[in-house]
Amino acid sequence: MTSETSTMEISAAAKKEEAPPAPAPVPAPARLPPPSDNGSAGSRTSWTGRTSQVLVRALASCSTLAATLIIALNQETEVVAGFPMHADYKSSPTFRFFLIGNGITCSYSLLSMFLVCLLGRNCVFHLVDMLAMGLAIASAAAAHAIGNVGKYGNDRTGWLPVCNYYKSYCKKMEISLGCCYLGVLSLYLVCAMTAVQKASQNSKKFVQKE
Repeated sequence: MTSETSTMEISAAAKKEEAPPAPAPVPAPARLPPPSDNGSAGSRTSWTGRTSQVLVRALASCSTLAATLIIALNQETEVVAGFPMHADYKSSPTFRFFLIGNGITCSYSLLSMFLVCLLGRNCVFHLVDMLAMGLAIASAAAAHAIGNVGKYGNDRTGWLPVCNYYKSYCKKMEISLGCCYLGVLSLYLVCAMTAVQKASQNSKKFVQKE
């Protein structure tokens, strides 16, 4: 019995050794990533940003041009205390500064509008945009201060209001100031859009490096 049992065990072991190996698992086919459209999306974003920059710069140039023309053509002559008194932008150095500041801002906005179409946006434009916005703010603030004294006077210093005599002149000056402030707002939007775009580009570069 013992010999028969050992013989059976030997034959079973031989059958196990002679059994063919199990087939290797077939690897699953690799899935290709979907095609990326980053290039087209980036070009669309760049085109949209450039178009918005051109439109806002056009608004800035038109508003500052309107402010320049209104104050340049604004004049009125009235008789005060029996004497003819003439009022125009030459009556005050502040109004001259207002005229020159808006003229420079208008010229730059018009020039930069075409340069952005051709070259796109860069840091040089952003720097000059801020300078132009500062010039427009300074000219508007100076003219607003003098206009406020001319309209309401100043009881502490004894300055009397003159807009009671020059109603048409003061009304046109208010319109000119409103156009200038619209140009300031437009340039502020231009600076904000450029800063947001630059921050977005820097964040994308930082993410790619990680």
